[in-house]
Amino acid sequence: MFPASGEAQEWSAMLRTELTSWPKVRTRPMFGMTGVYRGSKIFACLPKSRTLGWSPNSFLMKFHKASPLLERRIAADPDLNRSRAGALGWTSFEMKSSEQIPQLLTWLQLAYGSAR
Repeated sequence: MFPASGEAQEWSAMLRTELTSWPKVRTRPMFGMTGVYRGSKIFACLPKSRTLGWSPNSFLMKFHKASPLLERRIAADPDLNRSRAGALGWTSFEMKSSEQIPQLLTWLQLAYGSAR
């Protein structure tokens, strides 16, 4: 685990506001992060004071039963990393700037969709 960067904490607060506006989404504190659930299935972890992944700017998503097409899209995105926990469905997104928020939101929407 890494301490979350100040930027990651700010981005996380903005993303949490957006995600909690989606149907059936709730959050829970989780090991220095915020777990984001659709119903009973977790689909994301947002940094609060800690991150998991490769950097202090890592955001986690869980893809439940990812299709082969989605697996190829994940593999093709250089900002995503599955090597640590990919077998469990977790993928980290390494934020470098606030300009990547729309890209991260797209991935979070896909993770949300997979948590049906």
